[in-house]
Amino acid sequence: MRQAWRQHFPAVLAAAGLSPLLAGRKQWESISCDAGARARLSAARQVDVLVVGGGIAGVSAALFLAQAGQKVLLVEAQSLGSGATGMSCATVASAGEGDGSLGVEAMTAKTMSTLRGLQRRANTGRSDLDCGFVECGVLELLRSEKELQKGRSEVEDLRSHGYVAEILSAAAAQTLEPALVGAPRLLGAMHLPLSGYADPRKTTHAIASAASEAGAECLENCSVVAACKVNAEAGRTWRVSLSATDGYSDETTLSQVDCAHVVLAPGASALEAGRLFGLELPVARVKAQMWSARVGPMARPLSHIVYAMGSHLFWEEHSTRDDATGVPNGTTHSASGERFCHHVYGRPSLDCEDGEISFGGDRLPLGVGTGSWNYDVNEGAVSDNFAHMAESFPALQLHGAEYNPWCGLLGSTLHGGPLVGEVVFLPGIWLCTGFGGSGFMQGVGAGAAVAEWITQQQQEQQQEQQKQPQQQQQQQPQVVQCSKAGVTSSWGFPSIKATGDPTAWVRPASVFQATSDGL
Repeated sequence: MRQAWRQHFPAVLAAAGLSPLLAGRKQWESISCDAGARARLSAARQVDVLVVGGGIAGVSAALFLAQAGQKVLLVEAQSLGSGATGMSCATVASAGEGDGSLGVEAMTAKTMSTLRGLQRRANTGRSDLDCGFVECGVLELLRSEKELQKGRSEVEDLRSHGYVAEILSAAAAQTLEPALVGAPRLLGAMHLPLSGYADPRKTTHAIASAASEAGAECLENCSVVAACKVNAEAGRTWRVSLSATDGYSDETTLSQVDCAHVVLAPGASALEAGRLFGLELPVARVKAQMWSARVGPMARPLSHIVYAMGSHLFWEEHSTRDDATGVPNGTTHSASGERFCHHVYGRPSLDCEDGEISFGGDRLPLGVGTGSWNYDVNEGAVSDNFAHMAESFPALQLHGAEYNPWCGLLGSTLHGGPLVGEVVFLPGIWLCTGFGGSGFMQGVGAGAAVAEWITQQQQEQQQEQQKQPQQQQQQQPQVVQCSKAGVTSSWGFPSIKATGDPTAWVRPASVFQATSDGL
């Protein structure tokens, strides 16, 4: 929905490279397992598409690919929804279907329609499809003349493309949402009535259940440990080595999968996942901090999702990107911990009746290194965030209340926009990652877009093969070759394009040696 995001989309893969990895099966068989683990190598299997990552983007890609008739295997290193998806506040700001010409709106509209469809089926007895979906609308607060002007411009742009949005006066916004009564500096609000929120873990499992129903297989506790490109029969040109456990013991099973396409939806593990396929993805880890609290006994309960325009305007005018320290645009803090701005979003509790609210906002950069995993809540930042929310929403009576903080790790591109589409110089590798804090909002639609592109590409290839049959080649491992083949789509955003010479980013294969740690 943000104008800046539209300008960044389609995302440019500015820092990507490729390198031949493990040359063949003998090297795969020599992979050493963790100490004490018992390894066995099972027979290779064949699928059309391998999806790596069991967050909302990955399970959505699996769902729509399976519905399109693809044979799909999804692998998740831990449990479905255990990453940033499960920690999300799970809000979706949507302006409806519109004319379909704006990419981000197309993604969020697909997310909303999918959630509505799942919830309708859940309400008729399919409890496994329950995603806890609530359609309540979004109010984005406008608290300066510049924000009001930007809000009006965005609404005008959206409505010109058939989307549903309006600007409310401060009084009208407070009438619609009494929790805004007394909010300081409120000049108005941008209203998106077709928005909603859901239970993030329930949603992930509901989509995975629907994907399984359509024929996809979803494996938890299963990691990618190696990959190479081969001339395979039936168009399956990628061979991927997997390491799986039962989640309880240290016994490890090694297996191989041959596939035509790989969808990388690894979230905060994008750096490691990309390197296994010879890509250096410009994705940094960011810690997203949130908290929940019970409103005061005489408070006005929150009934809408609330955002604030201020942080988005700040990031447009003052990019926080710092390549030297791995800080992407769209963070609330610098690498040293200095606060840039407050980022505001909140929603009612999932139960809608118990008086609890969930708010978030802080985005603390962790850098791009492989060791940048830090799940400890920054108490100083979350305390400051809570005090800011208490001041911004006095009707909630939060002063003196106790709050329960938590955090999740996001994968954010340095430029601030997602990576969605085929790596044009590495055919068969598709990215669906780098969403930052918008993964739940955009992940379903992005997964659907990737599924459409893959299916469209296969249909075009089949038509071409019927016109001019190709000679079968022997199934021999080979070095990855660059290609400029691309895919277009009716979604309103084409697949990503690499800038400059992609070979300039090639690194020695030794840098990318796979380990038994997996993803």
